[in-house]
Order: sequence, then structure tokens, then C-alpha cells
Amino acid sequence: MTTNALTQTQTLAEVESVLRGLLPPGWTLAVERRPVGQCGWRPDVMLSIASSAGERVVFVGEAKPNGDARQISDALDHLRSHLDAVSDTRPMFIAPWLSARARQALAD
Repeated sequence: MTTNALTQTQTLAEVESVLRGLLPPGWTLAVERRPVGQCGWRPDVMLSIASSAGERVVFVGEAKPNGDARQISDALDHLRSHLDAVSDTRPMFIAPWLSARARQALAD
């Protein structure tokens, strides 16, 4: 396993831990690493959050070892192609930090 893969694994584990800590009692988080995606692409993670009332939202996540703008471009292309194919998911870009340019690219 490369250093970047370890960093990505650690980042995904931290995201999962933070999300679990933020959920109200009775809510659940299901995490699937490297699920089969649409359009021949495998997202890094799918996160399914369910409320105690049974409502659910699914996030498709692309994780990168850092959040510089050039990495975001490829990740956004992958996320957009998935969202075009599967309408009931939400995109999530995951990185330990984001540069100012990266934050602007995500906002746009």
C-alpha cells in the first residue's frame, strides 16, 4: 500500500468517525468502501445516512490525499458522471485540507 493510499484510508476513517459522532440518537450511517459505481467508475466511498424516521440520503465520495485544485477537477468529473447516471445521490469531495482555489472550485 502506498503512502497516498494510507492517507486516503485514514482520511476516510476520520470522516466516518466524525459523521457517526454528529448523528442524533437513532440515526444510522452505513459505509461502503470502493463500491461498484456507474459509468465504469468506482467511487472511493458511499455513505448512507438514515434518520430514525427512515428517511435516507446517500453520498458518493471521492477522496484525495490533499485538496489542491488540480485533484479536484478529476474528482468532480467523476462525481458529475455518477450523478448524471444516478439521480438519488449527493456528491462528497473528501480531503484532509482544501486550498483556497479548491474551495472556490467546489463552490462553483
